[in-house]
Amino acid sequence: MDKTLFDLVVKSHEQKHQYSCSASGHEFIMKLHEKIKPDDFPLQINMFNQGKGFQFEAFLNQNGFSGQDSSSGTEGVWFSPLDATNTIGVEVLKGYFPLVSLPQGSDFHIYVAIPNGFGGFGLFNPAAKSFRTQYDTETIPLLKSATNVNRPNVHLLLYSATGTNAPQPPP
Repeated sequence: MDKTLFDLVVKSHEQKHQYSCSASGHEFIMKLHEKIKPDDFPLQINMFNQGKGFQFEAFLNQNGFSGQDSSSGTEGVWFSPLDATNTIGVEVLKGYFPLVSLPQGSDFHIYVAIPNGFGGFGLFNPAAKSFRTQYDTETIPLLKSATNVNRPNVHLLLYSATGTNAPQPPP
C-alpha cells in the first residue's frame, strides 16, 4: 500500500455520525483502492446509513468489488479468532482491507485491517485516525478477548475485485 495515499486518506477521512462506523469503513477502503476521492462521503451523507453493519453490498458493487454480509453468524464471514487472524493476513497480502467488527462498550465498532509493512497487519480505526493494533501479535489476543459465549466468533467483511479491478498486493 502506498503510504502517501494512506496518509492522504487518513487526513481527509472522518466518521460523520456516531453510529456510521460501518459506512465510514466502507468509504475508507474504497478510498484506499482509489475508487472514490479522499474527501467524498457517499454513504455517510445519508444519516439513515447509521448502525447498518456490513450492509453496503451495492456500494461495493458499484465500485467494482463484491462482498456480502452474513450477519446470521453461521456463514462465511464469522471466524474463530485464530482463523480470523489468518484470513485477514491472507486478504491483506492480496491487497484487500477487510473490515472487522469488535465490541466497544455496549456496542460494536468497525476497524480496517491495514498492512503494517512487516508482512503482517494492524487494525486501524478510521474514526479515531489511529491504530488499535499495529501487529498480528497484538491482534490475536484482541480478537480472542472480543469473543464470548454469546458471540464466540469474529465478524469480518471480506470482499473481492470483480473484472479487472484486482488490487496490487503490498510490496
